[in-house]
Amino acid sequence: MSQRHCLILFLKYIILPISASVGNNDCGGHFNSNSGNFKYPSNRSDYLGNQDCSWHIESSGARIELKFTKFNTVPGDDFVYIRDGENSDSPLLEKFSGEKLPPSLRTTTNKAFIRFTSDKSGTREGFSLTWETIDNRACGDHFNGDSGSIMYPVTSGHYPNHADCNWVIDSNGAGIEIQFTRFDTEPEKDFVYIRDRQNSKVPELGKYSGSTLPSSVKTKSNKAFIKFTSDIRNPFTGFSLIWNILDSTGHKECGDYLNSDSGTIKHPMSGGHYQSITSCSWVIVTSGARIELKFTSLSTEADCDFVYIRDGESTSSHLIGKYSGTTLLPSSVRTTTNKAFIQFTSDHSSENRGFALDWNTVDDHDECGNHINMDNGSIQYPETGESYPNEADCIWVIVTSGASIELKFTKFSTKKDHDFVYVRDGESRSSRRLGKFSGTLTPSIVRTTSNKAFIHFTSDNRITSTGFAVTWKTVDDVDTQVSTISASISITPHSEAATGSFKFIITGVILAIILIFVVATTIFFYLKKRKIKDQQENSLVDLPTQQLDPGMGNRHDSENSLYGAMPETTEPQVPNRGSRHDSENSLYGATLAKDA
Repeated sequence: MSQRHCLILFLKYIILPISASVGNNDCGGHFNSNSGNFKYPSNRSDYLGNQDCSWHIESSGARIELKFTKFNTVPGDDFVYIRDGENSDSPLLEKFSGEKLPPSLRTTTNKAFIRFTSDKSGTREGFSLTWETIDNRACGDHFNGDSGSIMYPVTSGHYPNHADCNWVIDSNGAGIEIQFTRFDTEPEKDFVYIRDRQNSKVPELGKYSGSTLPSSVKTKSNKAFIKFTSDIRNPFTGFSLIWNILDSTGHKECGDYLNSDSGTIKHPMSGGHYQSITSCSWVIVTSGARIELKFTSLSTEADCDFVYIRDGESTSSHLIGKYSGTTLLPSSVRTTTNKAFIQFTSDHSSENRGFALDWNTVDDHDECGNHINMDNGSIQYPETGESYPNEADCIWVIVTSGASIELKFTKFSTKKDHDFVYVRDGESRSSRRLGKFSGTLTPSIVRTTSNKAFIHFTSDNRITSTGFAVTWKTVDDVDTQVSTISASISITPHSEAATGSFKFIITGVILAIILIFVVATTIFFYLKKRKIKDQQENSLVDLPTQQLDPGMGNRHDSENSLYGAMPETTEPQVPNRGSRHDSENSLYGATLAKDA
């Protein structure tokens, strides 16, 4: 193999892939800021094929709003995924492909995970987006939709003093019905006002204060204006509400506030097909600990019309699932609270038969999941010691009075790489993941950095096993500091630090291999070239005398005759200089004569 051929192969299979990887350093990133933007690709006209890039965004606010400013990917082949949390296990908000600019999205937490994948079939210009944090209190907004929710403040806690918040709703209906699902303000001091439009001179449809849940309010136009004010004194926990549009007769087309421990939601109620460009919202509140929901029918236009189920009372609550098409879920879904928010949306194209689902309350003593307020205890699933069922989806939330929680598994047996136990540092699916366990190896001790732990077990529809058992205890502040330090330097198989370290090591190994290859190749070709040169020189020295110039032969003969007439003595005899000159003159003279 020639030197040139080796160099071509080296460039093709080693240098070019590495160069592509180095040149693709914009493929992924981690942002810790309340606003910003990025584009992909940032250093070329089109993205590369066979890419898998991830971006993590974390802000100090309550939620993140993302807006695409450019979007162009190969339709049906290259995708951008937006997830509501910190990693690929977080709930999927949307999946985009093609050339249409996606709508803006909002997370329910202060973290967002963006992933881009491309195949090798073709490339396009890529995308760019911006993000900004949404304040924890979300004091005011403007909504353009036929249904939705308002929750103030967005997260648990108390609203601030001196609040002055305004919400405007624009809909496509003849009117709007507003239903409060929670209400808690300082009596006769802090107020919620509802009007037909944003004008203080327009008569109020309602003015509410205290802790009594107001009755529903109907506007006479397709707009609604909601205002909240608080004074300088005692703040309370605020309020939540939903709205749905009314038809020309003043009747609600869909959506409702449902305060009961069981029931059914069906849309459309009258049968037939639902309308295009529809949006409906339902809120369920029960007296139990959690809610179990199960679809009994589902027929929507696939990937266009959706049913959303959220773990709470508003659109800002954690997204449990987003459902579309005609395939029913094999099992039910469960909330972690006694509230559920269901929303249905349809686009402008096809109309189908809609959906129906049942719900019922779940008490605190249910085996598959629980909400536990205890400083120590244990969980065993299944409690009977027999095998767990297929399609299990169980959630346990633990809250203690200490600074953190230590969990220790005493038994562990699940179907490896199919059935999993997730442990998270908090109280929801979007909390930071501490571990993801599967198989028969007992996990090591896990410690949270807060007084809450979220344990989630899932199984598929295949082989099952005997499950797991875990004990927990609260940990005081001193132990928490040690735990926090340990957590900051430990690397789990599924952590971002582990992934980064692994990539760093692999990159170092690849660079070392390249360096060794270059040095070895250089030495090899140098030695090979030197050997060839030496062989050429040796072949010239060993040539037979008859192949040399005839003049050289005459010279050798003359010199041999000259030096050969030496006396046989131990000391060399110096020949007569005159004789030598004569001989040499004769030698060279003969040569010249011959040349002439």
